Amino acid sequence: MPKLRPRKNGKHATCSQDALKLQEAVRGGKIAPVRSLLQKGLSVNQRCVYGFSLLHGAVVNSQLRCVRLLLEHGACAYVKDYTGGYTPLHFAAKYVLTRIAQVILQYDDSERVVNAKGRDGLTPLHIVAACGKEECALQFMRLLLESGATIDPVTDFGFTPLLMAIKFRRYSCIKTLVEWGANVDLEMGLPIRYAVANNDHKLLRILLQNGAKCNYGGPKTGQTPLHLAAMQNNVVLATRLWEYGADCNAKNQSEETPLEVARSVADDDTQCVQFLKDVTYKSRSLQDLCRLTVRSQVGHKRLHRLDELDITRVMLHYLKHKH
Repeated sequence: MPKLRPRKNGKHATCSQDALKLQEAVRGGKIAPVRSLLQKGLSVNQRCVYGFSLLHGAVVNSQLRCVRLLLEHGACAYVKDYTGGYTPLHFAAKYVLTRIAQVILQYDDSERVVNAKGRDGLTPLHIVAACGKEECALQFMRLLLESGATIDPVTDFGFTPLLMAIKFRRYSCIKTLVEWGANVDLEMGLPIRYAVANNDHKLLRILLQNGAKCNYGGPKTGQTPLHLAAMQNNVVLATRLWEYGADCNAKNQSEETPLEVARSVADDDTQCVQFLKDVTYKSRSLQDLCRLTVRSQVGHKRLHRLDELDITRVMLHYLKHKH
């Protein structure tokens, strides 16, 4: 979120002394003066030169009681500042102020507030996916989702909350978003290609276990995740991808298979080349094909419900790749 700067269009009226006192009282959490000044008829929705409302000020200064008092007096929770177009809930997300967010979402149209976008397209869910201690952020994230937050809103620079969490390697946030139905196949498999390109085994495991498709080719080169693993001569990544259904015969835009890519960067006696030779020239077992088919039919949004299937524990573990 950018730093706030005052508007330069000269449209701001000079604040009265009482208005300045009210702003100061809100920032300091002084309930009695705030209540008294509001009872004198001062606007609960007044703004400072930055476009900050009183509610913005109460949130940024972590004044929970003032937040509640302002909302009780009719403060607008959807109000946006002049610079970034951010609501008080955006700032609550930035500083991971969960209790304050709970109060805000009890008033006004919570679904409208929870999905409000700044001028850059950021929602509170984007922000909390990237900010604060992850343990605290998880609680805030669940609050937003339970309050009707859209799971895959896209910013002006093409990011969803899931991509924000991936960028900052916030694995617990990634898991939570995926459990709530975030699209793991964004941009034709961008998350999984990112995981492989960055040798991020933990991210790759989360994505694959939650049904990410592993045969999308990149938009410019046609490289699948298995091609990318082969380029790195990385047998661990290649093995994991193959277990989840990677196609060894897929070709990139240069008409190369993963094995041919691996041979172009490594000797034939390396583990990665040997592995790709074995799986390229050998058919999958019927057991493996059954697992891939069942997982595909269940779909990534329902994989977390595999436990509901009436099957043996051994088969359940096999479907979940727990072996």
